[in-house]
Amino acid sequence: HNREHVERVKAEKAALEQERKSKIEAQVRQVEEELARERQKQEERAAKIAQEISNRKARLLREKEAEFREDLARANSEEQRKLLMAQHQQDMNSLAKVLDTERDRQTTQLQEKLAARRELKRQRKMQELEKAARQAELEFEEKALAQESRD
Repeated sequence: HNREHVERVKAEKAALEQERKSKIEAQVRQVEEELARERQKQEERAAKIAQEISNRKARLLREKEAEFREDLARANSEEQRKLLMAQHQQDMNSLAKVLDTERDRQTTQLQEKLAARRELKRQRKMQELEKAARQAELEFEEKALAQESRD
């Protein structure tokens, strides 16, 4: 009778352990899926911000080009026009470089910030899952001890 009881307790313990592992695996998958969805949203947000910066760049370049056309129309001599064209090209290159650098800096900064947030959230979720798993294990052990003491 005692041997049957020990085998039954072992089988129950194995079944509960497997159930606990399955629950933890499901919870981990759920956390990973949630983080993947969040990462997708953040990537879309970063792309939107990059597009806004690109739009701003295009607008500023158009404005600069319009100013140049006005200045060129007011130029009195060919020499003045050549100087304006050279200065305009230099200004456009400089503006484009500044705007591209700013876009890259903001994009990188945003991605780093979002990655840090995701990692922190992942760590917190995993800590919660580990804590719940330890709690479930303690409860299981308490039940097993109570069962053994009753038998």
